[in-house]
Amino acid sequence: ISLFCFASRSPAQSKLFITEVGSGTPVYQKKAQNILFPQDSPDDFPVSMQVSEKYGVVYMITKFGFLHIFDVEHGS
Repeated sequence: ISLFCFASRSPAQSKLFITEVGSGTPVYQKKAQNILFPQDSPDDFPVSMQVSEKYGVVYMITKFGFLHIFDVEHGS
């Protein structure tokens, strides 16, 4: 399975999206998970993401140095 992960941040909400690509019949259900940012960091945003196939997680680092870890299977 090939997955595509991306993050979106707007003033109203922030989300991590995980979706399957390159397959005729989808096996993986698309996930959308809210990303929580501290209230005192309105200008923070994701700058890097790395997927660990071994552990099944997505690591996301923000401009201000926060590390967010999401489970790929559940998107949480």
